[in-house]
Amino acid sequence: MNASAVHYSDHHDRLLLRFMRSVLKFFKAHYEIALVLAVVSLYQLYALSEHIEADKIFNQPQKSDFYFVDFHAIDPDSNQKYRYVPMKVLAVQTDGIVFKAGNIGHTTPVSPRQHFQFDHALTLRNYYRVEKVFVSHEKLAAMYAAGDIYTVRRPHTIYIDGWIVIHKHEQYSAE
Repeated sequence: MNASAVHYSDHHDRLLLRFMRSVLKFFKAHYEIALVLAVVSLYQLYALSEHIEADKIFNQPQKSDFYFVDFHAIDPDSNQKYRYVPMKVLAVQTDGIVFKAGNIGHTTPVSPRQHFQFDHALTLRNYYRVEKVFVSHEKLAAMYAAGDIYTVRRPHTIYIDGWIVIHKHEQYSAE
């Protein structure tokens, strides 16, 4: 190694060290910014992991999965105001999926936790509509891409986000 390369390396190291010291000094003086950046980064990681999990469940549907949808995209004659409902998978067929649609809608997309609060999926007699809904795989894929299916969840045992969503006898495992 020649002398100019060593000099460049030492100069580069000193610049990097000075930069890191100034960044550290800045964050010591303004630790709130670092804290906010850390919280925002953690939230983004959480949202990314939720999206990856939803993609995995959507691509491998099974009985007892829940799709959270804009029902107006499936049935244009349905209530346009209370259009965001959960739909429970009853059967996965080669040409599509048979659902039991929720009867209690929201005006905006809400979290699965809000849909299932207080174990409503089991305690309310009219939580689901009487008629079943069939949707083809192609339409589901188009709805998912368009955001009309805003999340998909699979119960862990009988729970989603701590709320009971299915009866014990409905518990299903594809393994």
